[in-house]
Amino acid sequence: MREIIVLAALWGAAILYLLLKVPKGKRREAQMIFLFSQSVGWLYVYIQTLSGRMVFPFREFPDATKMSLTLYYLFYPAIAVWFNLNYPEQKRLSLKAAYFIGSAFGIQLIAWLLAEYTDLMEYRKYHWFLTFFINLSIIIVIRIFYVWFRKGLIRK
Repeated sequence: MREIIVLAALWGAAILYLLLKVPKGKRREAQMIFLFSQSVGWLYVYIQTLSGRMVFPFREFPDATKMSLTLYYLFYPAIAVWFNLNYPEQKRLSLKAAYFIGSAFGIQLIAWLLAEYTDLMEYRKYHWFLTFFINLSIIIVIRIFYVWFRKGLIRK
């Protein structure tokens, strides 16, 4: 029962954020970030599941897939949208580095809490530093793609 409540809360938080907090002028960019982060998230969780490093004891569609639909197709992509739309545009490299590191740590903390207190996910071979590096790498790849994509939207 706890897993269903957590999943409902994650769905609610992600959908409310995407509908209420994404500005109308940025919805196209948010959709692109959302879709791209779904593909990156799918690849990451597929490799983790295939290698046996991560399992999902409680899944929305247990007969269809061994992965979690909510976490990697809705919640983490919504976090990627939040990350990119709130990215500090200042020139200070230290602020940007702190934003990347803090966001990667936040993602890892959420995943650890879900793994520790629910049956939504379970790490089989958990290495804190490796997981942090992977989360950091994923948000860097998503940010690079977003900046590259946005250059095509700006016409001079």
